[in-house]
Amino acid sequence: MIQDDNMVAVNCLGVTIFSIYTLFYYFMTKKHRSRVGGKILLTLATVILVVVASFMSSDPIFFGGIFADLSTLTFVASPLASVRLVIKNKSVESLPFLLILLTFLVSTLWFTYGVLIDNKFVMLPNALSSLIAGLQLVLFLIYPSGPVGKKFKTKRVGLDSVPFLVESFQDTEDM
Repeated sequence: MIQDDNMVAVNCLGVTIFSIYTLFYYFMTKKHRSRVGGKILLTLATVILVVVASFMSSDPIFFGGIFADLSTLTFVASPLASVRLVIKNKSVESLPFLLILLTFLVSTLWFTYGVLIDNKFVMLPNALSSLIAGLQLVLFLIYPSGPVGKKFKTKRVGLDSVPFLVESFQDTEDM
């Protein structure tokens, strides 16, 4: 096991932020609260089961590393569930662009860090995550981000000094 205080601090911060986000999401989804709550409990039970199993394992660090790698890949691949819908509708409207873009960037940074510290548990899942997120980003180049049959009107808006392209949709009849 590597003693990397920076990695521990970043992951503790990540777990804290993600936990706050999950609780916020839970309390804001009144309509589907029982379904969301069930998923949260299933996730907690799985984490507890893995922690207990890793302590009982002859190589708990390897076991924990495999679980962390699989968790990372599951998170990154989750938008792939919408790929069939994207191809069928010829629109990336159902994909979360910002989440995929940031996943690509973060995974690439973690992969680079894994190379620097020569740790395969950091390198492998993040290389695969970058590849998966990159392939999802390619879908944004192939398909439009709005429903087919709508024309795009693109305008530039600024967020401080960083320009973003914002697409607003108008029916073809309006144009």
